[in-house]
Amino acid sequence: MLCDQTSACMNSVFVSDTRLEAHLEQVHARWQALRASIDLQARSGRVQAEMDPDAFDRMMTAASRAKSGGQRVLWLHRAADVVAGAVSRAKASACTKGCDHCCHIPVTVSRAEAVHLAAVSGKRMATAPAHAVRVSQELEQLQGDGYLEGTGRGRWEHHIGEACPFLSHGECTVWAARPLACRYHYSIDKDNLLCQLLPDKQAVEVPQLNVLAFTAMSWRILGLNQEAADIRDWFSDEA
Repeated sequence: MLCDQTSACMNSVFVSDTRLEAHLEQVHARWQALRASIDLQARSGRVQAEMDPDAFDRMMTAASRAKSGGQRVLWLHRAADVVAGAVSRAKASACTKGCDHCCHIPVTVSRAEAVHLAAVSGKRMATAPAHAVRVSQELEQLQGDGYLEGTGRGRWEHHIGEACPFLSHGECTVWAARPLACRYHYSIDKDNLLCQLLPDKQAVEVPQLNVLAFTAMSWRILGLNQEAADIRDWFSDEA
């Protein structure tokens, strides 16, 4: 079912109780198969082979030299699009239009990106978002042992199951301006089985393309001392 971000629809994003046991068996079998194969390494390798590092470096250099936060965001988006092109050519991701599981997990957005989203969308942005931290703190958590990559968990896990405020009828309404967290989020499995959310916010590891270095580079360019918060806290109804 496709729906707007209402409380009546929110429960539909989780695997139903009637399907849960069978679903967990499928999840276990999938990870057994993945660990016994070289599929994930092969998909990552294909992406690397399709990358244009010179183009990526040019975009990152332009971002670092940009005079304003908005310009930096735009150049970083172009750098991320270089990676997107490589993923597409490598046919390495399960992500497809209409699949919105990742629109119901935490999405980290820096202040510079939130300002850009507000300008593009016309949506009111919080001046002091709830649960905000410094970008440097979020980067430390991403790089630390306490972060389980691919689950969408971490500092803002209370937002798991809550629709992104820019999701409407299963589609992103700010696709061209979507933040870096979305641009760098790729499941490299063969389908979205492991992306499906479990009741009680149970964690399932999702095999993701390792883009932590790209994220770290981008955040350093945008500024490690600025605030970061979940997209729902930047653009809540109470903002």
